Amino acid sequence: MTTETPLIFHDAELGAKRLLAQPRDLPLGNVAEIPLDTAPQSYRQLFLSYIEELDRACAIAIAWWNNLVRRSMERDGLDEMQAMRFNYEQRPAGPASRPEVVFVVRDYWLRVVALNETNRGQTGVAPQILLLSWLPGNGHLYGILTAMPYWPIGLDENGNWC
Repeated sequence: MTTETPLIFHDAELGAKRLLAQPRDLPLGNVAEIPLDTAPQSYRQLFLSYIEELDRACAIAIAWWNNLVRRSMERDGLDEMQAMRFNYEQRPAGPASRPEVVFVVRDYWLRVVALNETNRGQTGVAPQILLLSWLPGNGHLYGILTAMPYWPIGLDENGNWC
């Protein structure tokens, strides 16, 4: 698990509420907001894989982001909070704007959708639930992900996730 503490100051709970609410008006299919401990094994296995990949991506993102903040402190004579604010103004998603993090989130959103399709006869797990609601207790991953202003995913002209 990533050990370096990310230099972030956004309200993680507010970010989580925003992200969890966004897809509720979209056609997600036969899915529910299932807790991790009652989810089918295939979803729990997917979540464990997601955590591993997200942790690797976040380690890169934290090192990159913290370096940006520290350089702003040294170069511009800013204190830590001023440097964080300055860098959030440049990159509103903070460390979550790092391409590695965006890739993992997009990739696993699509994997959840594919697993839901495979298990069509059963109630699936909403992608935002697996990607975010199950994260608390996994180090800094929740705090980093909640900096995203929106999910980096969309629907094509046929209503398929892309």
